[in-house]
Amino acid sequence: MRVIDLVIKLIEIPSVTDSEKESNPLGLIKNFLEKEGSSVKTRILGRKNKKILLASFGRGSPKILLNSHFDVVPAPPIAFRTKLDKGRIYGRGAVDAKGPLVCLVKSFCDLSHLKLLGQVILTCVPDEENAGEFGSQILATKGIIGDYNIIAEPTNLIPVIAEKGFLRLKITAYGKSAHAAFPEKGVNAIDKLYWAVEEIRKIIDAPINPLLGKPTLNFSCVQGGNKINVVPDLAEGFIDVRYLPSQKPIDLIRSLES
Repeated sequence: MRVIDLVIKLIEIPSVTDSEKESNPLGLIKNFLEKEGSSVKTRILGRKNKKILLASFGRGSPKILLNSHFDVVPAPPIAFRTKLDKGRIYGRGAVDAKGPLVCLVKSFCDLSHLKLLGQVILTCVPDEENAGEFGSQILATKGIIGDYNIIAEPTNLIPVIAEKGFLRLKITAYGKSAHAAFPEKGVNAIDKLYWAVEEIRKIIDAPINPLLGKPTLNFSCVQGGNKINVVPDLAEGFIDVRYLPSQKPIDLIRSLES
């Protein structure tokens, strides 16, 4: 099978994160590895629709790990029909990250025919459009980490050597209802929510990282109140925090809780 054919076939599998078909691409990838690789060992980790394909050849060190994902974000059915135009492939996942994944798969197969010192490991993971809890995080907890790790993602072919972490938080604020004609008799939960967000902005602040800039905060999905002329006594919102390598998530969480 040609590399371009593998990309097209993978795109046409609607492997949407958390769907029943999320891990369906693994059969195609496994077959390609077994036909194109040399002395390649493969195995499947995980469960149900959250499966990981692990392939390797060689032994000892150094250990080079190649990693990318095959799950994609939701899209209309037409997005899973590939289109070729002027040397480009269009379709859901062509760039993020089925195209990059196939580049690693082909490179892995080519390397397997060479006599190399050390070991090369290929990991094809699901769940990356979430937090990777059932993908890369499982590999890390099992100690499947290389001396050198190459992760294929759309970066305009510019090597990226640092990345922000992220926290996803839900905030609930409680107030006291009152008629909008007498707001001083109530406590507006939405006001409290916005106050909390501004305080959190101060907590996550950190010196600029030369590669990543400053940490960021996105406040979204705000809900509060049930009538325009009533002071809301309950409000909720979500925060997406992208923190720097110099910051530890457990320290940030403790600061937020306090």
